[in-house]
Amino acid sequence: MQRSLFPRSASPRRPILLLPFCCLLIGAASGMAASIRIESPLEYQVFQRETLKSGTIELQGLAAGDEIEYRLSDSRLPASWQLLKADATTHRFKARIPVPAGGWYKLEVRAAKEEERDTDATIEHIGVGEVFIVAGQSNSANHGSEQQRVESGLVSSFHGSEWTLANDPQRGASGSGGSFIPAFGDAMAVRFGVPIGVAAVGVGSSSVRQWLPGGSRMTNLPTVESNVRLVEPGIWESTGELFDQLIKPMTQLGAHGFRAVLWHQGESDAGQARAGYPADRQITREQYREFMEKLIRAASRQIGREIPWFVAQTTFHSVSDPADEEFRAAQKALWGSVALEGPDTDSLTDGLRDGVHFNGEGLKAHGALWAQKVGSWLDQELAAASDQHSDWNGYKRADFVVEGRKALLVAPMSAAPGKPWIWRTEFFGHEPQADIALLGHGFHVAYIDLQNMYGAPVSLDLMDQFYAELTGRRGLSPKPVLEGFSRGGLFAYNWAARHPDQVGAIYADAPVCDFKSWPGGKGAGQGSPGDWERLKSVYRFGSEDEALAYRFNPIDNLAPLASAHIPLLHVVGEADKTVPIEENTLLIKERYGKLGGEIEVISKPGVDHHPHSLKDPEPIVRFILRHTPR
Repeated sequence: MQRSLFPRSASPRRPILLLPFCCLLIGAASGMAASIRIESPLEYQVFQRETLKSGTIELQGLAAGDEIEYRLSDSRLPASWQLLKADATTHRFKARIPVPAGGWYKLEVRAAKEEERDTDATIEHIGVGEVFIVAGQSNSANHGSEQQRVESGLVSSFHGSEWTLANDPQRGASGSGGSFIPAFGDAMAVRFGVPIGVAAVGVGSSSVRQWLPGGSRMTNLPTVESNVRLVEPGIWESTGELFDQLIKPMTQLGAHGFRAVLWHQGESDAGQARAGYPADRQITREQYREFMEKLIRAASRQIGREIPWFVAQTTFHSVSDPADEEFRAAQKALWGSVALEGPDTDSLTDGLRDGVHFNGEGLKAHGALWAQKVGSWLDQELAAASDQHSDWNGYKRADFVVEGRKALLVAPMSAAPGKPWIWRTEFFGHEPQADIALLGHGFHVAYIDLQNMYGAPVSLDLMDQFYAELTGRRGLSPKPVLEGFSRGGLFAYNWAARHPDQVGAIYADAPVCDFKSWPGGKGAGQGSPGDWERLKSVYRFGSEDEALAYRFNPIDNLAPLASAHIPLLHVVGEADKTVPIEENTLLIKERYGKLGGEIEVISKPGVDHHPHSLKDPEPIVRFILRHTPR
């Protein structure tokens, strides 16, 4: 999957957007005219945040004197004046103001000397949030049948040297009707609690061929012949005009001044012959993919970073021609290589269209689909941005906090389809050979520190939060493999019994399956008196008898797992004196078998509780891969 190169902790400089003729006058007490010109920020400007919680507002302008004062305020920021010196020769001033992500902020600027002061120069709406470039053809532009308006008040659009509320039509894009942008921006602003900025540059009826860099050649003339020129018989090339139109806001905003490109285009390349256009205008899906890859890579080179670029599946022509599977496959093929997965807008049909374009309800649905795709990806990006990273056995480890508990996630070099993961419930890093082998197969490895909680209900609540974090913002599979070493078996089995539909398999290694056996020591094992007292406390048992009468140990609570057909693997030492297999694994095997469940036990003759796992983890890995959907 393509990863954004957007900086996670640095504060990159971006170009200042100048507003040359916006002068805000301040009368001087001396009677001489004094002026302050604010060139940045602009009204309704949104600065791309740099981390989950913060960003930088660029202040720049021209003053009559040598000093100014400014203050930036909202409900969270103190409205105190800050002194800023201007250049003694040019009288220009500039500052980078770090602020929490959010807005709208209000900026006030005035002369520092009271005798030169009359009124303040003010910018009422400045945001630090998320900024996107929207490009493609008519359904990325203003060709919907009903103009849309921003409802949240937190979405603005950028065009040239001006920012405005993003009410339709979007300046910079073709058409005079409606777009999906207000609905998309509103949904994103509500989801993330920050202002959203959009620069729209889409052009109706445009082919990918017309968006290529200038001089890019082709052997099939687009259906609409603008933005290409004949080079020689049978050979045309792009004029580069649309490519330049795409690059212009990227350059103005700065390489790191926007988050991603949203690309909605394909109708003018898919099924042209079928739609009645000359057959020689039709390109193949291989050509479409080649042209898209060329466009995305050229744009990235132009601005100096890999651009996160969403590609929608969009081939709809009419109710009788709702999708072109050949070109949908080409668009899908871009995902994971040079692009990210965009929405399937071909799915928006009944009651949502006005011909090939969207009606009012369709535009709202279109915006919602984009917000869902981009929002899910952005959740993962922001989560990763706040992590502490390190190396773990040659793989990237991310440490973070969930509900006040330390947690970690180790990522494979390349995630397997579906993003499978194994959840070590205790003793992370001990005998890790199976975990390391699974990383090589594209699994993530996860852990949350719940020591001394013994699988009690309160620990299961924390596991719920961890699961939500990994399957939500981090996008991992909804069915992890649970890995319970020793007392970790209590966590694995108890959580699986609570959520049997959310578990792919259980790998238990010398697992505790009945806390009366360990740490209680009520059978053949020696137990652990200190752990027994802590367990009774965390389970909130009022007495020894209440603990001994507990009916939800793993050996007693297997029916939910059997009903969900969860496969089990136990690796045990036959001579385990700490967690005797007769009181734990063998009872699980007997009872789970009677319930019709699948269980495999790998026994190690003469081996005590340690060492865990297998020197060669291949049988463990093979079991897990066999029970993981690919």
